[in-house]
Amino acid sequence: MRKAVRGLAALGILAATIGLTATPASADGDAITVDPGSVAVTLQLGQPRQVALSLSNPTDTDATVSLDGASSAVAPAAAPAPASARTATPAVTIPTKTTGHMLGGKKLTSAAPAPAPATATADGWNSQAALPTVSMDSAVGVYKGKVYSVGGVVGGGFFPPLTAGGYVYDQASDSWSALPDLPGDSLGHPGLRDKPAGAFIDGTFYVTGGWVNDGSTEGSTLAYQPGAASWTNVATNEVPYAAAGTAVLNGKLYQVGGCRYTCGSTDVRVFDPVAKKWSNAAPYPERTAWTSCGAVAGRLYCAGGYVDNPGGTHASSGATYAYDPDTDSWTRMADMPESLWASAYTASAGQLVVSGGSTGSTTTTGVTNRGYAYKVATDTWSAIPAAPKALYRSGSACGMYAVGGSVSKVNPVADTSLLAGYGTCSDYVPWLSVSPKRVTVPAHGSATVTVSVDTSKLDQPRNQTAALDITSSLPGTTPPVPVSLDATPPPSWGLLTGTVSGKNCAGTVAPLGDATVEVDWDTDGTVLHTNASGEYRRWIDTAKNPLTMLASSDGWRAQMRSVSLTAGATSTQNFTLAAYPGCK
Repeated sequence: MRKAVRGLAALGILAATIGLTATPASADGDAITVDPGSVAVTLQLGQPRQVALSLSNPTDTDATVSLDGASSAVAPAAAPAPASARTATPAVTIPTKTTGHMLGGKKLTSAAPAPAPATATADGWNSQAALPTVSMDSAVGVYKGKVYSVGGVVGGGFFPPLTAGGYVYDQASDSWSALPDLPGDSLGHPGLRDKPAGAFIDGTFYVTGGWVNDGSTEGSTLAYQPGAASWTNVATNEVPYAAAGTAVLNGKLYQVGGCRYTCGSTDVRVFDPVAKKWSNAAPYPERTAWTSCGAVAGRLYCAGGYVDNPGGTHASSGATYAYDPDTDSWTRMADMPESLWASAYTASAGQLVVSGGSTGSTTTTGVTNRGYAYKVATDTWSAIPAAPKALYRSGSACGMYAVGGSVSKVNPVADTSLLAGYGTCSDYVPWLSVSPKRVTVPAHGSATVTVSVDTSKLDQPRNQTAALDITSSLPGTTPPVPVSLDATPPPSWGLLTGTVSGKNCAGTVAPLGDATVEVDWDTDGTVLHTNASGEYRRWIDTAKNPLTMLASSDGWRAQMRSVSLTAGATSTQNFTLAAYPGCK
């Protein structure tokens, strides 16, 4: 049941204390308008604030509206144009062999690729810089304008090589650079993984599951902070899978179905990064693997999939299901226009977007470049522009990015493509929420929703930006509502900052990236890591004085000192470490 929508007066909101843009969000004439059109809040860390948004419907039809927190890229790329206006690649399906299993077997001759794309336009696919190597089955995530791709398969042959490596793509420079390798386990096995799951949650890239060389699945859950020199093992998934449908819902990583030695499971595994624990959600209504999942307006949507059947056969699915975390239950929604699995996918602008993948069953298989978008507000599917190539088992993420993939059973490519119009993606923004997330706005009427900003969800003062993504059953488009937060330090806090450098035996001093600065006080402490320039910073309550600091880095002699902070002031503590074990 939907919660009742409360009026402005009942909210008790002091709008005058918040920077609000008076101009309603610009929208098409047949779309929902929003007033105010943006929200800017300045709050002391630990304080909450509520803001009322008025949704108006200028049409003759009642509108179902969904609202969701979105990533900080609040201005989406150009919306997809109507099909009649597109200049795009023809949609094709290439008959070829495919597999949902860990890759192995004789390398196949590449099938003919889809016809070369026409000149890319704002409403179609755009080619990005190619990966440094061919790749398929990688885990992909997007954060602050960069695309991270790790693990997967990086070649063909009888035993296609797996990788523990990864790369990060910088949109600004249109180039890729190497990431630290995924770590091995305690038994000395390397960190190679085929089709792990991966996603960013609150600025951390989590990677889990995937096949390893012996065909089993790996249970370690790894975390990576952008710019760090290594990964951290944060939890163990007791029931790990490869090729699970993956999405982030309410700050938790969901894995739907998947493969172990065979493909197809009803298991739904949930990782809580705060508690660092895995748990189970309600089983998926059918056995599945290679399904496409995304979170929209507080619910998880999954479509398509693949399953092994007795006798060595397999089947694909076109079913769509929605998961409600409040009731821990799944509901059948409108089926896909065709059965697809191993597609590229994301959730964006109130839609689950699915592109490419494998079609058919045991006897009739192929790889396609066709794609579809499921609009949550109307429970309908529609076609999206065909991808430049027919590929399956690509990595994918918000953008919409498709990274690598294969043209047949095991023929990986290095292609990277971006589909414009899907750059505003549902995301976990811990300090931002909206209630209700779904509301009916009557024809020529309005409704009010409450936006909540809660700085107690942040551990440090900082400037934050996000957006509210608004979609409706109306044909027009409502732009996202930008939300900015300036979280200021409490009066009793002081700033601890500085650099960590190393002085080598030749007397040269250089900054030490990813050095550790341990800060301890009476009952607790924290561990900081320097950036590539050797810098660190942390606001700390002066009630924790005095502080003990220990700066260290591999190959350098650690240094310790004590310091007391002054409220509202900056204490700069620079460390220059000597080479260890020493100079001759």
